[in-house]
Amino acid sequence: MAAPPDILQLSKSQVHLFEKFCCIYEALNGQKIESQIQTVQLTTNCFKSNFTPMVRWNQIFYLMYKSNMTYNEDKCMSMCREEANTISYFYHVAYILMFILTVSSNLLVIFAILKTTKLRSTIANLFILSLAFSDLFVGLFIIPIKIKKSLNNMHFCLNDEWCRFYITTDNVFFSISITNLLVIAIDRYIALHYTYAYPRILTRTRAKIVIAALWFYGIIWGFLANIPWDDSGNDAITINRGSCVLENSYYIYSVFVLVFSIPVIVMGVIYIRIFLIARHHANDIVNSTSLSHNNNSKQNGDTHHGDISLIKEKKPKRRSILKGIRSSFTSGFTRRHDSAQYYKMIFKASKTVATVYGTFVVSWAPVCIISATLHACVECFGAEPTESGHKWYTVVFVNFLPILASMANPFIYAILSKQYRRAFKKILLGVYPKSFRWMREQSNSSSKASKKSYAESVLL
Repeated sequence: MAAPPDILQLSKSQVHLFEKFCCIYEALNGQKIESQIQTVQLTTNCFKSNFTPMVRWNQIFYLMYKSNMTYNEDKCMSMCREEANTISYFYHVAYILMFILTVSSNLLVIFAILKTTKLRSTIANLFILSLAFSDLFVGLFIIPIKIKKSLNNMHFCLNDEWCRFYITTDNVFFSISITNLLVIAIDRYIALHYTYAYPRILTRTRAKIVIAALWFYGIIWGFLANIPWDDSGNDAITINRGSCVLENSYYIYSVFVLVFSIPVIVMGVIYIRIFLIARHHANDIVNSTSLSHNNNSKQNGDTHHGDISLIKEKKPKRRSILKGIRSSFTSGFTRRHDSAQYYKMIFKASKTVATVYGTFVVSWAPVCIISATLHACVECFGAEPTESGHKWYTVVFVNFLPILASMANPFIYAILSKQYRRAFKKILLGVYPKSFRWMREQSNSSSKASKKSYAESVLL
């Protein structure tokens, strides 16, 4: 009899059979069931939904009774039934905190935009709303599966259907998020570079069409992950050595280049251009203000050096002249001030989104590079999972960092945007009115008391 194989020493095709054997073994609870119909029904989750009962039975019969390989049931059971170790409990707590923060913070952004007229009326915030929904869905659909993995020492112990759902949704929301950021960068550039034409270039209707198109684009990329791009006949998404993996190398290279690398480079160039334009406009405004101030000073100086007796005799005329000079200076300054305020506002919004872009790149660059490199060179990272668990960088860069982008965005808005801070406060005051009302009443009562004591001291 052949020795029981170690899962880490099997070939890829053997591992796939072993994973299926484990699923069947657990579904049947290690017992041989005489009824063919009952056996097929109990093992439904171990096969693709389009497999007929006859195909399922043939595979079960081959794996359980006819295969010349003797699988080790103990090894099969240990991967998903062993007790979680200490580090896995740490991962579990971390994922739960990430879930709470990601869902609650992105819901806060969504409500802030929908409930605040000023935020809702800005086209750029429609794209931020789309990004917030994408991040929210990451929290609702991706993180719960990671929480389940953390209870099994980071092994994927769900069936093939859940594996396909996990990979598909992950790619959908990744594609939508980065495309959203690209569209926001383009929007900021148009607003700054084509200031007067911007309202005609990007209307609300066009913005909604763009958002619908980028979501459709992301969904297409997600479903393309399920299609094998080669002639091997193997599934594109499989459970391999306790991990839910995407085996489609051509798809991974395409995503790395088309969905990640090109948008990141384009966004980088756009934000460099935005900062250069903003600095150029700031210098122009400062120079024009300084020049206008010098001209007005010169005019005032000429008036001062005129005939003093004439000025004294005609005070009303002097006053009217000064009033005219002051009004022309003020109107010119107001126009420059309004222009400065506009560019300052656009620049601040661009700075906020640039920070979001930087966070996204830091969060997703490692996992994209690792995925592309591993499919080109399997031994480069020594990334095969060991019996004690996964490599540390797999957990940090593949599991934790990508969630950081979805979780951090609302906090970036709160720190860098005064409008979002105001909107968040209003929503929180509405959700928790009693506690915040008590704080306001305490503040108001202390303020009234101080005013009363001040009034009494004045009267005395």
